[in-house]
Amino acid sequence: MQQMSISFGVAAAGLTTAMFVPAGSAANPAEMIAGLHKAFLALGAFTVLSTITFYRLKREDGANETRRKDLHLG
Repeated sequence: MQQMSISFGVAAAGLTTAMFVPAGSAANPAEMIAGLHKAFLALGAFTVLSTITFYRLKREDGANETRRKDLHLG
């Protein structure tokens, strides 16, 4: 599962970069760098959005999926 998540992340980063980098190999270096900067900002925004999503989960969310019971002592 972890390898699939990593592969999905790499694919998403590649597609995001392809959206912002100018098409063709004739692009000048300034356009290429500007496109990479925009792609990094977009990927950073995706990271912040996913962090907010996971931060909103409660401690007991997903307990049924892990089939683990919380151990309460006392």
